[in-house]
Amino acid sequence: MKVYMIDHFSSVNQYSVELSEELGKMTDLTVLTVNDSVISDNHNFKYKKILYGHYDKGSFEKKVIYLSKLIGLAIQIIKGRPDVLHIQTFFKYEVEVKLYQLLKPFVGKYIYTCHNVAPHEQKQKKSPYHKIFKLANRIIVHNDVCKSILVNDNEVPEEKIVVIPHGTYSMTAEKSVGIIKKNDHSKIELLQFGLIRKYKGVNTFIEALNYLPESYKKKIHVTIAGKQDKKLDDTDYAGLIDKYNLNEIVTFCPVRISDDDMVKMFKEADACVCPYVNIYGSGALLMAYTFGVPVIASKIPAFEEETDGGKTGFLFDVGNYKDLAKKIIDFIDLDDDLIQAKKKEIDRLVTEKYSWKKSAEKTYNAYVE
Repeated sequence: MKVYMIDHFSSVNQYSVELSEELGKMTDLTVLTVNDSVISDNHNFKYKKILYGHYDKGSFEKKVIYLSKLIGLAIQIIKGRPDVLHIQTFFKYEVEVKLYQLLKPFVGKYIYTCHNVAPHEQKQKKSPYHKIFKLANRIIVHNDVCKSILVNDNEVPEEKIVVIPHGTYSMTAEKSVGIIKKNDHSKIELLQFGLIRKYKGVNTFIEALNYLPESYKKKIHVTIAGKQDKKLDDTDYAGLIDKYNLNEIVTFCPVRISDDDMVKMFKEADACVCPYVNIYGSGALLMAYTFGVPVIASKIPAFEEETDGGKTGFLFDVGNYKDLAKKIIDFIDLDDDLIQAKKKEIDRLVTEKYSWKKSAEKTYNAYVE
């Protein structure tokens, strides 16, 4: 079976690489990606760097390059005639979906992985991606929450959807071996990691820290790290931290975090805090699982599902900083046996559900069904 997988973002996201490592054992797989992709040659799949990337050119030159890359992609598909074209990402959705519609005679089957039902900042559940929903033979989502939204709010036939959980970041964990060992420290380390956006509830976390009794503030150190794009979130979190006199316990890093620093942060963390207002799935939560770190997360449907009802940490009421503060206290007061029990639940979920081998097997079944 010849499979082409489209991924514009493997330069910053290892999802396709990790999945393809297992899928390549079952299919003749080629990942089509961008020039600055981090894919190496030592994998079970082939790859071609033929897609549009982020080039340092003027706007007109960018358009010319983008168009030339689309033509190259079309030629690759027409000549290759894949049994499966698996679309992971779009660079410009409206343009590329029209191209895939035109190329339908040269493709055996379209598979689309719907990582997010709609843009994160969009409040309504009606997705703008209805054209690819119609074109795709099968649509992959990562949890039952997203499946329900597609069926109930977007009128996608249930039989078209297959739920395949997102795996943990095993390659990141392998590369991290030897970088840093978790230090013995006198304070509990809490981490909120990832691009800073309003829907991620950073303000709720800061309010909860302010609400903590002074005796508990002395027991913790907090890191909030991830690039903040002021166009998407102009909240002055540093000002809020300063207002509440939390600078001694909070390290705020609103910049892009290197891979090595990310690994260090997760390996140093005792718990990962995910106070999101809404989300379809969280890479930060799965990164926490990668390093066996319990989570303190908001009680939204995706997190209820992905923590197995809170067994891998604690769940708190969405947007309720007092309840988050209580759950932080509960975590601080856990004895070693209960912490280890949380970590065993993480190990169980990673083995039973968030395994790349299992995800690849389910993806292969979606190809052949």
